[in-house]
Amino acid sequence: MDCLLPINLKSYTRLLIILFGLFVLLNAPCQAQNYITGFVVELSGDTISGTIDHTEWDTSPDWIDFKPNGTGEAVRYSSKDIAAFKLHSLDWIYVAKTVILDISPRLVDRLRTEKEPETIEKDLFLQVLEQGDVNLYYYKHPSEKQHYFIENDEIPIQELVYYRYLKLSDENKVIGKPKRSLVEDEKYRGQLNYALKKCPKVGAFIAEMDFEYADFRKLFEQYNECVGNGDAHFSAKKSNFQSKRQRRRLDFGLIGGLNQTSIIFPETSLTSDKLIFRAANNLVHGLFFSRPLSNNGNGSAYHTDLVLKPMVATLRHQDENGTTNEFDQYSINKLYLKSNHLIKIQPIDRPINPYISVGGSVAFALISTEDLTLDQDVANRFGYLLQGRQALELGMIGAIGVQSPLFFLECRYEITNGVSQHMQGLDSRTSGIGLFAGVYLSEFFPKMQETSRRNRHKIQQKD
Repeated sequence: MDCLLPINLKSYTRLLIILFGLFVLLNAPCQAQNYITGFVVELSGDTISGTIDHTEWDTSPDWIDFKPNGTGEAVRYSSKDIAAFKLHSLDWIYVAKTVILDISPRLVDRLRTEKEPETIEKDLFLQVLEQGDVNLYYYKHPSEKQHYFIENDEIPIQELVYYRYLKLSDENKVIGKPKRSLVEDEKYRGQLNYALKKCPKVGAFIAEMDFEYADFRKLFEQYNECVGNGDAHFSAKKSNFQSKRQRRRLDFGLIGGLNQTSIIFPETSLTSDKLIFRAANNLVHGLFFSRPLSNNGNGSAYHTDLVLKPMVATLRHQDENGTTNEFDQYSINKLYLKSNHLIKIQPIDRPINPYISVGGSVAFALISTEDLTLDQDVANRFGYLLQGRQALELGMIGAIGVQSPLFFLECRYEITNGVSQHMQGLDSRTSGIGLFAGVYLSEFFPKMQETSRRNRHKIQQKD
């Protein structure tokens, strides 16, 4: 086995520092403003078009920065200053309302012992989830507590009550302290039954539903179908603090595929012949990480994958007359640990999306072996060129593909700096094409957690 020698170490070190800096920069919390088109409705009822900054909305906004006509200085509006606003590309509508808000803690270790929730009157921006003969609104408090409100011509706006508290009992005292038991006040079921009384058959679903967005959506879809309310609109997009994909700072998953790489030594001043190592299809596999670049509704992201890439290649020799000869007895066998860094450009966000990616790669050879039983004539002419293969490989990548929330499929083309240390007189290079697929494991973990939570809740109800 030849010694693995890096070449132009200073240049490679600079490039590694640049790639590392790019990774840190793109994964740092982004505080940049992010304006998208929309409008505000003034208290007088007038509508003004412009752009709205919605950067890092982890909870419901207390205020918005608005640029009339998308230019000039931003104006800050609170829920006392305007009646409503909308973000066009995200299809989010918020209305300003004065409500009685439940501020009771919902975490078990902070629950109150009073039977009635603690409330305050407050002016808020509420996201519109349902518009019809019964309106449904949503609000997420900075404490992460989620609130739902209903309203129609008969019912003034009111919060749907889901209140948990601790009941103290002197029976079965534990070390002299009252026994504590968890009580769930689910008045929201009765509130929904009354508000949706035009369709009594949804009562069966209300009795079984959880206090979750998905169940509220199913409920109102059933209700609208029942009463023939075709004009009603349930928001198809939740705010980004509600969307699992958008609120996560980092997605992760598995990636794998087939890659075919050729190693080429073109004609140079050292030789008028050409050497080509033709690679077989090699299986590449590993992990990937992906971070959204913005919250503006598109799916553009910074994508990194860390993979094991084998490369097995046999020699083809093309002489100055263009005659090609196969030398199966000479082969290169490498195993790389490879890191690919790509900017994935996806201008829109739909269930299935096309995208393009561009970026670079860094690979370190973990294993490098070669069969040196060359034909004597070939060894005399080319053997010295193949000695001292480098341990470090750098390259450029371009890709096209399609992706959904659960997986992606893409075709990549890559060019790297070659395999020989004799770069001054030998312009060696590698080129490869591959077909890759990835699955977002980060999409499954929240669903598994939610299924487990629902099962526990149903068991508690039976007990």
